Amino acid sequence: MGDINRIILLGRLGTDPVLNQSASGRAFLRFPLATQVRGQQQHQWHRITAFGAPAIAAAALKKGQTCYLEGKVVYRRYQRADAIRYRTEVVADHLHPIGPGPSARPSAA
Repeated sequence: MGDINRIILLGRLGTDPVLNQSASGRAFLRFPLATQVRGQQQHQWHRITAFGAPAIAAAALKKGQTCYLEGKVVYRRYQRADAIRYRTEVVADHLHPIGPGPSARPSAA
């Protein structure tokens, strides 16, 4: 059996995703996703990236909307201004909205 790099997250979008296109013409988007630690008020923030068809489908998601996603964890290393930087992100290959968008939630009276 080989190694497995798989992550499943259920959380809320921190911003509206913006669909972009790479120089080669491939659709992609990035957005932050907040997950809450069970029993705590603390949130964990994840950098989400999606490419191709999942990116196009996720472009309709909105800030505050709950989303279920599956993907893999990717660690990137890059050079910027004479310093080496590291970034951890989740590359999503399945994105699914859960429930209605944030505007459909009842307001507190």
